[in-house]
Amino acid sequence: MIQKIKNMQEVVATALEKYAHLRDDDNRLVAYIWWKHLKDNNIPEDIITMDFLQLYASNQLPQADVITRARRKVQEEKPNLRGKLWNERHQLKEEVKNNINH
Repeated sequence: MIQKIKNMQEVVATALEKYAHLRDDDNRLVAYIWWKHLKDNNIPEDIITMDFLQLYASNQLPQADVITRARRKVQEEKPNLRGKLWNERHQLKEEVKNNINH
């Protein structure tokens, strides 16, 4: 699992470097990574929903949580790949933690 996350960090870092609009939007990032994975593995772009879901359910696509975890780690280590909302989210972190703990 650790190696899977490290490999995904490289893929995510490349995507964030190339496409700044993915830096603040995990849904777009996950969709892009899935699209790239399908393309890189020669899976036709016109697959139907059930085929896509079967690929996901059988672990033939990267898991969304692995992608988003990799994004968080990449942005932690590489400030130049942080989105415009990164600082805003981290400023709210303490407030959210306090609200959850009370």
